[in-house]
Amino acid sequence: MALPRKVTVIGAGDIGCGWAALCVAAGWPVTLFDASAQGLERAEVEVPQRARALVEQGRASQGIVERGLLEFVQARSLLQAVKDADWVAEAIAEDLLAKQRLFESIEQVAGHEALLTSSSSGLPPGDIFARCRRQDRCLVAHPLNPPELIPLVELVPGPRTTQAAVARAQDYLRSLGRMPILLKKAVPGYVVGRIAAAVWRQCIDLVLEGVIDVDECFCSSCWRHSRTGGVNSPPGSGSSRSSSAR
Repeated sequence: MALPRKVTVIGAGDIGCGWAALCVAAGWPVTLFDASAQGLERAEVEVPQRARALVEQGRASQGIVERGLLEFVQARSLLQAVKDADWVAEAIAEDLLAKQRLFESIEQVAGHEALLTSSSSGLPPGDIFARCRRQDRCLVAHPLNPPELIPLVELVPGPRTTQAAVARAQDYLRSLGRMPILLKKAVPGYVVGRIAAAVWRQCIDLVLEGVIDVDECFCSSCWRHSRTGGVNSPPGSGSSRSSSAR
């Protein structure tokens, strides 16, 4: 499998910085873009910090991380960001209209073979990519937060996504040490969100029924997530907090 010659991340929020740090830590050339100058300033500090933290945790090699950081670029325009990218990963706020507009703009400047993914935590891929003419190369790749620490990534193809695009996304993610799970069809909240929602409903019921206090319930939930490598957070919290890239 050919590794991407360039990865572009659109959106400098928590998820976007996490994607960038993960790819940088693998030594991949990464370009980050956000419409907010403040977001880019934050990412200039946060991405290197998060990538180097992986070295301290024994998850990455210092030499590879530093090599990746030498090729970490912050673009000043969408055209500069997307040009020549093999993989474009959107990580803006969970706003359907903003995502549709963004992918419409990305498609106008992306290379013919570029893979386009959305980090949405629950929106239907058919809706996200509705304005794209080439939906065959588009799919959702929903990471958990923080993406560089939690290996699980939900892959949700759209109605017109090809198997080749799915396989390519799986290969990229596995090369990054991720564990992609493939949904056979899109459902609201995907799989992880629905399971998390069910757990939180049980927590609320147990507290309301007087079975347990809130603090103890929270502790038991944290312990369960720590045993499974997850992060204790309410459903939908994995979406990026970033301004819309325009």
